[in-house]
Amino acid sequence: MDKKNKLFWVLFISTILVLISIITLNYDQINYFIEKNVGVYGYPAVFAFSFLCDIIDQPIIPEAPGVVGVIYGLDILKVFLFGAAGISLVGIINFNIGKRFFKKRLESLCKTKKYANYCRLFYEYGNFALLFAALTPLPYVTFVWLSGAFDMRFRTFFVFGMLGKALRLGVILLSVSLAFL
Repeated sequence: MDKKNKLFWVLFISTILVLISIITLNYDQINYFIEKNVGVYGYPAVFAFSFLCDIIDQPIIPEAPGVVGVIYGLDILKVFLFGAAGISLVGIINFNIGKRFFKKRLESLCKTKKYANYCRLFYEYGNFALLFAALTPLPYVTFVWLSGAFDMRFRTFFVFGMLGKALRLGVILLSVSLAFL
């Protein structure tokens, strides 16, 4: 392993250990803060954070606010509905972003032989790739943009993308609910 790689891992692991220490030392205050804010903001916060977590590809999953809400006593059905609404709304927005902004760029790239193969693959397997991205931690937003850019029918996008993402949210919330009962 080269020197830069070792330095990176040492810094990364040190940062994680420091964060764990800070959270452990301040657990009661963090718990009180979350409990107080879940009671005040509740379901609209689940909607807003689910929306914001899925607007771009980033490491926080959109299920996280719903999980926190269920752990702190919010009704699982309402959390599911608000979370699914946030995820669905941002999915529609990202689908249209792909359609409007990435389609022309993708069409110009698909004129070359290499990109034509990618286009053909997406037309054949795009539905299942979108479903797989919705059910796993793959970068879902990228697949939504590609779905819009490749002119996937909205009904197909709804079934494979949005219902798949809602299914994932429901399974995670149900699992957390059963684990914390």
